[in-house]
Amino acid sequence: MNINETLRNDLLLKELGARIAALRLKAGLTQEAFALGAGLSRSALQRLEHGDEGARLVTFLAAIRALGRLSAMEVMLPSEELSPMELAEGKKRPMPKRARKRKARRSAWKWGDEK
Repeated sequence: MNINETLRNDLLLKELGARIAALRLKAGLTQEAFALGAGLSRSALQRLEHGDEGARLVTFLAAIRALGRLSAMEVMLPSEELSPMELAEGKKRPMPKRARKRKARRSAWKWGDEK
């Protein structure tokens, strides 16, 4: 399956998990041995390889690192240099909305009308 913009997130997770499993198998490692080497629990690795939405990003990164593919992340997410103006624009916070002052409701009653 090709990874592209039209791929739903659940299918993308399954595809990434399948690719990690394929790389692990190509290296001749069982889930148990790979998880131990990557510093993961076997259940965390299983969730990742099955494309479970509950798999954590840190698990993905540990698996990629153990496979020796962490440098590929640089191609996927290259560092962007921001100009000082872009940095300033990104740090602007919206002004908080001021509480509206309630207008005092005027009643028909006036001093001297208490008779």
